[in-house]
Amino acid sequence: EEQSGPADDEGGQRPEHACEGRIPSQQPDEHEDRPDDCCQDDHAGKGGEHELRGKADDRLGGITGNFGSTFKLGDGEHFVVEGDEYDTAWFDKVPKFWHYAPLRATINNIEFDHGDIYPDVASIVAVFEAFAAMIPAEGALWINGDDPRAVAVAEHATAPVFTFGLGPDNTLRATDVRVEQGETVAAIWRGEEQVGVLRTPMLGEHNVRNTLGALALATDEGLPVATCLEAMRAFRSVRKRQELRGERRGVLVYDDFAHHPTAVRETLRALRSKHPDARLWAIFEAKSNTSRMAIFQGEYPRAFAAADRVVLSAPWRKDSHLRDDQKLDIGQVAADLGAMGIPARFIPEVPEIVAMLADELEPGDVVAGLSGSNFAGFHDLLLERLAATPDAAPPEESS
Repeated sequence: EEQSGPADDEGGQRPEHACEGRIPSQQPDEHEDRPDDCCQDDHAGKGGEHELRGKADDRLGGITGNFGSTFKLGDGEHFVVEGDEYDTAWFDKVPKFWHYAPLRATINNIEFDHGDIYPDVASIVAVFEAFAAMIPAEGALWINGDDPRAVAVAEHATAPVFTFGLGPDNTLRATDVRVEQGETVAAIWRGEEQVGVLRTPMLGEHNVRNTLGALALATDEGLPVATCLEAMRAFRSVRKRQELRGERRGVLVYDDFAHHPTAVRETLRALRSKHPDARLWAIFEAKSNTSRMAIFQGEYPRAFAAADRVVLSAPWRKDSHLRDDQKLDIGQVAADLGAMGIPARFIPEVPEIVAMLADELEPGDVVAGLSGSNFAGFHDLLLERLAATPDAAPPEESS
C-alpha cells in the first residue's frame, strides 16, 4: 500500500500520513510550547523507561515497583513519556506519539500489530517515518540498530541519529549478556570504550535493549553512566511484566501482559533464562483485538517454543466484525504445538484450567499466565487453589 511521505506545511517540514480507510489524513500537532526536553520511548515493550532523574516528570505505560504509579511528577524541566503507534482515542484516530513533539526519542522495534487499525506493516512504518521527521535538528533520535525497519525509518529524520543494541556496529551496545543470581548482566560499550557493567532485575534481551535506549537518552542529558547504571539496578519492573505474583507449594506464578507473538516468545525466553531447569507452563489468553485475529495463526506455535507445557484458554468473547475465517483458531494452535512436540491443551474456561493445574503442578514448576487483561482472575485463583490444596502425600513405606 502506497503511503505519503513528509509534506511541506506553513510551519515547515511536517509529516502527513493516512492509513487508508483507517487513520484520517491528519498532520501531527504543531506544539509551540514544546517542553525544554520531552524524551520518548516508542514501542519499547510498554513500560520500558526507567526512573533516572528525580526532578523529571514521567508518564509510563504501567505501574512501576519503584513509585507505585503510572506517573511521577517532578519539579524540573524534563518530561519523559512512553508512546506507541496505537490511535489516541475513538475521537482522535491518529497515533499517540504524533501529539508529543519530543526533542529526543528512541525507537526500539517496528513490526506488525494493531490489526484492528493498520492493514499491514507498511502502514505502521509510515507513521513511524512521520514520527522520526518530527524530531527537531537540535534533538536526537536513538534507534535499535538491530531492527531493519527502525534503521530504515531513521532515514526520514533531520535530527542526528544514533543506534543502540547488541550488534557490533551500534553506537551504544551491550555484550556478554547473561543471567547471574537472578539478574541480567552485560558489558556496556560506547564506541570502542567499555563504559560500565549493567546489572538489572529485568530479564530478556528485549529488556536489555529497553535499558540501552533509556541509558542513551539519560546520558544525552548529561547524567553520568555510573549514576544511570546504579538506577538500573534499583529499578523495579512494571506490573504485568514478568511480575512474580506468588509462590505456593514450591510453584512460582508469574503474570505478564504478553499477547503479541513476539512478546510471548521473548517473555518465555526470559523466564527460561532465569529458571533453566524448571518445567515452564505457559497459560495464554488471546484478549487483544489483534491477538484474536488469524493474522498470527502461524506465528503463535513458534512463540511458545521455550515452554514445556502450554494451556490455551478460549479467546476473549467480544462482538466484532470478524468473520469466522478471520478469527484465530486456538484449537489449531494447540494441535500445531503438539506436532512440534510441546504438550498443549485447549481448556476454554479459567476455573477448569486452575483445577487441572492444581492436580498436575509439581514443586519447582514455573507458571506464566499471559494475557492483556486480568485473565478472569487466573493468577489469584491459582495461588488460592494451590494454598488450599495439600502437597501430595509421600508414598507409604512397604513393611
